[in-house]
Amino acid sequence: MLVQALRRMIGTAGIAIGTVVVSTWSCNKSSTGAAVPAYLIITPDSAALFRFDSVALTVNALDKDSALLTAVAVTFRSSDTNTVRVTAVGLVRSVGPTGKAGVLVSAGGVTRTVPVTVTGKPKTVAASPADTSIKQGASYQLRTQVLDSLGDSVANAPRTFHSSDTAIAAVSGTGLVTARKSGQAFMQVTSGALGTFASVSVLDSNVIARIPLANTPYGVAASSAGVIYVTQVFGFAVRRINMATLKLTDSIPVGADPIQVAFAGTGATALATKRSSHSIGIINVATHAQIDTIAIPGDPYPIRISANGATAYVTSTAGWLYKIDIASRTRIDSVPAPDPSTQLTLGPGDSLVYYSSEFAGTVTEVRTATMTAVRTFPTGGTPQALAVSQDGAELYVADESGPLQVWSLTSATRIDSVATARNAFGLALTPDGTKLFVGTTAGKIYLVNRATRAIIHSISVGGNARNVAVDPVTGYAVVPNESGGWIDVVK
Repeated sequence: MLVQALRRMIGTAGIAIGTVVVSTWSCNKSSTGAAVPAYLIITPDSAALFRFDSVALTVNALDKDSALLTAVAVTFRSSDTNTVRVTAVGLVRSVGPTGKAGVLVSAGGVTRTVPVTVTGKPKTVAASPADTSIKQGASYQLRTQVLDSLGDSVANAPRTFHSSDTAIAAVSGTGLVTARKSGQAFMQVTSGALGTFASVSVLDSNVIARIPLANTPYGVAASSAGVIYVTQVFGFAVRRINMATLKLTDSIPVGADPIQVAFAGTGATALATKRSSHSIGIINVATHAQIDTIAIPGDPYPIRISANGATAYVTSTAGWLYKIDIASRTRIDSVPAPDPSTQLTLGPGDSLVYYSSEFAGTVTEVRTATMTAVRTFPTGGTPQALAVSQDGAELYVADESGPLQVWSLTSATRIDSVATARNAFGLALTPDGTKLFVGTTAGKIYLVNRATRAIIHSISVGGNARNVAVDPVTGYAVVPNESGGWIDVVK
């Protein structure tokens, strides 16, 4: 009966002291008559600690008949005191570093090792890439970490994954993201009560590439040789895109607030309007460096250059359309343009220039030889980018508050429209003149058949697609996304 009672005590009784005197009732004794432990029962028999936490070990010594022994001397020793330390009474404490160690527990010649693992206490969950783009049908692995307060990874921390829209992108239990249709979805990663999100944009199949560019990419131009420049408004620079690799290369510092850019002639020179600097920067394309400036009253905005590369046309907030001789760096003529204009285009032969007045809802035609206004087209809405057909018969007006408008330059009347929804902003003809790319601030780019007015592609890109330029070499449209912080190359 006594043995059974002692066995019932095993779960509650424990000795963790340095040295005690052993009672002599046990029949399992040494040559000196002291009771000899045959087994050690340690609770817990393994330990997982967070940094700087501790756990107390409870030790029960049993003889060969599984009878509980009392007053047995127990000692404790850590195998790695740089990871954990243990007191004389069995209190195990992490001293900081993560890792593994063993606590050796000894009593009467019997020794057991208690494995101890030290990890950081989870504080945050990190996921990368935090914001990425992927083409339809493609997959990528979301990389995740659970981090402790010191920024170290917590090993074996559990993770779960969830997609905000599985129709756009699905995610597996291991974090493999698979794109299904164009749009944006968020991947949620959780570990216990902690969590984070990663954004994924699934690109339309007509998007050839998405090139990240921060600091407000806005203006864009393509030279006849296929050099592409994009203005970086708050980066105070003009950036070059290598269309072979679809990557950014040169960064050309030009000063504050570069807004639009245009190439002169064969593309040896480019001009960038700089609003805050009240000037135009002149860029040597061979060296990709700004070499001079031209002062402009007010804040210059849109710019176009004649085909021979000799003359530039620019409007500014001073209320004028200026004619500039590029070689002499001088303003040689002007005509009033009182309403703020953000867009210009030249007609075939450069005999006529057109500027839009977004507040007045008009487009004005100016004869370049005399710098006199010829006609005003009452477009209504909020006219932005303009283009003229290669035969000079039609004017296309991107209406930010309406559809793409089509005007006859023969009758000076609106003859058609293309239902590109609202928010049309940027506009560019393809090199053969048969199609139009239309950028919208509603996050879509349209490819339109110029003759039939049919929409060939409606390309979802998100963000705020602004100006458009078409690379004459590839035929791809290059569209800076102002609020998205990227550049889309579309076909």
